[in-house]
Amino acid sequence: MPTVDRHRWIEARLQFLEERLEGGVSEDERSVIESEMEALHNEAGGSRRWVRRLFGLPRLPGR
Repeated sequence: MPTVDRHRWIEARLQFLEERLEGGVSEDERSVIESEMEALHNEAGGSRRWVRRLFGLPRLPGR
């Protein structure tokens, strides 16, 4: 049975949602997408590590 890497799934989903927003969506759809993104950010945790991984930034020294 395959497993899902939670962090990778969240990263991929956030990236997909960002692309949707950049492509232009209706105001209703934008609201739904932004709500989902906020929920995913909260699920990813407070470390903001997902931001570094999403944008391919290097790790901080000592972490």
